[in-house]
Amino acid sequence: MSRKRLRSRKKLVEQLEQARKKDQEADRELAALAQAMLHLCEEKDVEPETLLYQIGLLDHIAMKVLVRKHAKEFLGEDKENPDKKRLKLVHDDFGRLIQVIQDRAFASLKEADKRMEAKKEQERREAPKASGKPGIDYGPYYIR
Repeated sequence: MSRKRLRSRKKLVEQLEQARKKDQEADRELAALAQAMLHLCEEKDVEPETLLYQIGLLDHIAMKVLVRKHAKEFLGEDKENPDKKRLKLVHDDFGRLIQVIQDRAFASLKEADKRMEAKKEQERREAPKASGKPGIDYGPYYIR
C-alpha cells in the first residue's frame, strides 16, 4: 500500500478509537442519568415507562428543532426549496440518531433498575432476622 493510503487508514483508526472513547463516556453518563431517573421515579411514585414515554416526546420535539437548526448544513444552499427526497433523508438520519439514544437510555435504565433491585435484595438478606420461635407471653391469660 502507498504511504498516503496507510496514513489515511491510520487517521481512520484514530478517529474510530476517539469515537469509541466518547461512546464509553456517553454510556457512563447515560447510566448515571438512568440512575437519577429511577431515584426520581421512586421519589415521585411514577412508573419508569411513563418517564420513557415523555423522553420519547422530547426526542421528537428535539428532532424538529435540530432539523430546523441544521437545515442549511444538511440541505445545502437550497434551503428555501428543499426537495422532498433530501428532506426525508435528513429526517431519517435524525430518526436513527434518536432511536440509538432511546435504545441506550432504555438499556441503561433497565441495567440501573436491576442494580437497584439487587442492592435491595442484598440489604434484605443482610438485615437481622427475627428468630423463628415465638416470644413467651407472660400475660395473665397464659399462666394458669
